[in-house]
Amino acid sequence: MSDRISGSRLARQLAGWDGKDGALHTLLAHAIRELIRSGAIARATTLPSQRELAQALAVSRTTVGHAYQELGDEGWISTHHGSGTRVRTTALRSGPLAEDDRLGTYAIPSESFDLSSGVLSTSPLLRRVLRSNWDQDLRRLSSNDRFMPWGINELRVAVAHYYAEVNTPTEPDQVLATNGSHHALTLLVSCLLEPGDTVLVEDPTYRGALDVFSRRGVNVVGIACDDDGPIPSELIAAIRKHTPRMIYTIPTAHNVTGITWSPRRREQIADSIRQFGVPLLDDGSTADLHSGPHPGHLASLLPAELSITIGSLTKLFWSGLRVGWIRATEPVLKAALNARVTSDLAGSIPSQVLTSACLPIANDARTLRRKELGHTRTLATSLIKDWLPTWEFDESRGGACLWINTKVNSVQLASRLRRNNILIVPGPDFSPCDNWQTHVRIPLGDPGLLEEAIPAISKTVGILNFDEDM
Repeated sequence: MSDRISGSRLARQLAGWDGKDGALHTLLAHAIRELIRSGAIARATTLPSQRELAQALAVSRTTVGHAYQELGDEGWISTHHGSGTRVRTTALRSGPLAEDDRLGTYAIPSESFDLSSGVLSTSPLLRRVLRSNWDQDLRRLSSNDRFMPWGINELRVAVAHYYAEVNTPTEPDQVLATNGSHHALTLLVSCLLEPGDTVLVEDPTYRGALDVFSRRGVNVVGIACDDDGPIPSELIAAIRKHTPRMIYTIPTAHNVTGITWSPRRREQIADSIRQFGVPLLDDGSTADLHSGPHPGHLASLLPAELSITIGSLTKLFWSGLRVGWIRATEPVLKAALNARVTSDLAGSIPSQVLTSACLPIANDARTLRRKELGHTRTLATSLIKDWLPTWEFDESRGGACLWINTKVNSVQLASRLRRNNILIVPGPDFSPCDNWQTHVRIPLGDPGLLEEAIPAISKTVGILNFDEDM
């Protein structure tokens, strides 16, 4: 881990620090103290300058100065002219080393306007499934008193059909059930990667993946992208320089940019994978949100041993349907199976039965979800043009969010908005190297929320002067 922590990263780790009553400098000192105590900030780490942290947290330098002074008086940090402020090597730790927390917003109590999550509304098609006879299979399976860590056969067969319908032929024995696509990613990282290994990702990418890689101690290298996907020359250069163990991608309706790789770019990336023999993990959790015909998965272009695909129906049907899967070769699935039985033994059979009943109508759910997102995207575009006309984004992209250049420091903006009961995720949270300093993600899951939140945000943008605390 780096011996210096940036203001953006520390602000991310401090999410929610100012949610209690009290003087800001006291709350800040307490929050930093707890990060040091828990090991989330390692001993000897250089902290951001007072100016840098003040800008990231949208407070005055005086607030940060008083907080640093308090921590220094207590022996947690020391400041030396010319070398900055460091955590003392004698600072106490009470727990295991924590890593860069990208998902800290999930732990913050519900805000008045919560734009931190990409969760979509429950599909009305779920009610159709619940009214069907799906529970007959549940009653039949309830006589089974054994754990089923591979997943129920009905689910594995249904997932295989789901892939076959989008030109990715799949057999049931190529499928392992998981508790959602995030769980699938966590299992794969735990069994295929070791601390110190390198993974290549698109920059930006899914912040949850960055969190998983960080907790495993994996080095993450970002690849520059254009409107067609990762730039092939950049990918090849990174492979040659870093010899990665894996490439993690979101080729369709990318979370967070909304980009879907062009057919030509898919072929180019597949050629590079075949040339260098680096396994590619295709995160298909957002693939059903593409605005056009489903483009299929990269597994159809790659040798089986170089292709791993994960997915779920969370985006199509219901965020509470915590069922996902891994599509891969037998050796990979067996390694993932060994990892999952040591963590949760097996998945929920009722949830898998319900998912099995949803999969046959996935195409109907795609059509409906695309219409919903199209309507919300039009609404959000209109609201932003009216209330935040300096913000820039590509209206033509798909997916469940807008990736917006705010033209201001988004970490500062997020900090100030949080104190106004608006929760938003700044661009650096989606980057392995804190890029995208002026970008934010605006989710399209709740039209009513956007109608209230966008005007509220406009009251904050343009007044980012933090010489005095609020």
